[in-house]
Amino acid sequence: MTQKTDTIQLLLHILNKIVNDKAMYDKIMKGVDNEERIEVRIPLDHFEQEAREFSSHNLTDFFKSKVFNKDFQIDGRHIKTVAKF
Repeated sequence: MTQKTDTIQLLLHILNKIVNDKAMYDKIMKGVDNEERIEVRIPLDHFEQEAREFSSHNLTDFFKSKVFNKDFQIDGRHIKTVAKF
């Protein structure tokens, strides 16, 4: 149980880093300074590639977890969320 929780937390950390980097890039490219929330979409395969570098676990459990579904959703071949600044 602990190993599963650790893996989910690691994957969440990886996903949050990708989302934050993409949100900062999008804000700069769109010239948005004062918006506190920005919708972010990242390609699912980008996250899968990053996750594979740190974990060999099946991502299905992560995508079904409460931790993932609290702030993220799968939208086609993208992961969608709202980044808060």
